[in-house]
Amino acid sequence: MFEFIEPEEQRLYKDRIIPFLEKLVENPRHYEAFKELDKATLLLANDKSNSIQGGAFLLNQSIKTLHPRIQEHIRTLYPWMREVWTGMISLQIHQDITGRDFQKLYKLVYCALMADLIAFGIKETTPFLCVAMTPLEYRSIEMLSINMHNLWDYAVKVKPESSRDGMFHGVLTLIDMNLNAALPNLLKQRMTIH
Repeated sequence: MFEFIEPEEQRLYKDRIIPFLEKLVENPRHYEAFKELDKATLLLANDKSNSIQGGAFLLNQSIKTLHPRIQEHIRTLYPWMREVWTGMISLQIHQDITGRDFQKLYKLVYCALMADLIAFGIKETTPFLCVAMTPLEYRSIEMLSINMHNLWDYAVKVKPESSRDGMFHGVLTLIDMNLNAALPNLLKQRMTIH
């Protein structure tokens, strides 16, 4: 459902990357990260029917670029870290999909995205991802997560109304060393989606 596009492969996928970046660029906060596009890994929807668009922009950045509350959390728990993986998430489901089809696809898409983010965390040996997203994206995931055993589990949240830039910021737990977070929840969801 999603496909990783590594920095060295970006030139091969410009037709998919450009619409995704245009959607992200609607929020000025993202401009700074785009300066390092050539270092970013993209996780983009791979849907031939165009029912799903978007994905995640993943970049290894200095913790100094993060929201102050996120910085404080990381410095407390991981004082040796100077850089962390960050992600900007933006997904769209085609407006013609409605009702139960929308709900089913919605759950499937966000579970698949989380599964791929966990795979990314394992590959990059990072137990978390510092995410930023629009208030609409955050609320959509939050509503979904309530019904999905907290699949999108955050160690720290800065809600849009509490952040200076109006964006949601969070530390998304990918791999809990005690295996109490994302992976078991993802497995539970896989069994209940069908």
